[in-house]
Amino acid sequence: MIHPSYGLKVSTLISVVGLRHSRVMSEVEASGDGPLSEGIVSELPVIDAIKREIHQTHDWPLDIGTVLRLTGILGAPLVATVLAAYLIRLFEV
Repeated sequence: MIHPSYGLKVSTLISVVGLRHSRVMSEVEASGDGPLSEGIVSELPVIDAIKREIHQTHDWPLDIGTVLRLTGILGAPLVATVLAAYLIRLFEV
């Protein structure tokens, strides 16, 4: 189960990075066709990388392979038990 504060932390991070991104983009627009400062040029890829990482963890915090393995480990005995009970009743052994 996902911790309840996880969603709050992610939304807070998204809003902070969004504000930072907006500030940088307003500076880019303000510069017009002129050259951008070195700080702005280096900050844009960092903001992009942070946003990508946040959205990856926000979409699904667990690896799909892990979920499938866990489902198989927990589901296989249940399916086998139900199938065995059905076959016992079907053939009245």
